[in-house]
Amino acid sequence: MSIFWFSIFVILLVIELSTANLITIWFAIGAVISMISSAFIDGFLIEFAIFVASSFIMLCVTRPLVKKFKINEVQPTNSERVIGKK
Repeated sequence: MSIFWFSIFVILLVIELSTANLITIWFAIGAVISMISSAFIDGFLIEFAIFVASSFIMLCVTRPLVKKFKINEVQPTNSERVIGKK
């Protein structure tokens, strides 16, 4: 079952690398935690519950920190000088 969680991790990591918004990184970490837990637990439903819970916890804990340190400055362009002019 750890191969399944590893493949989910790789898929989520590829999706994360193709975007720039930190969307699936928490789910990828949840997949790693589930992959580690699959060495000790045989039930898929328990592993899936661990995946959902760990992803949710990672999302709730780290999302505010990422938003705090993310720079949201807008770089003005020349086209903005034309807005509102005739």
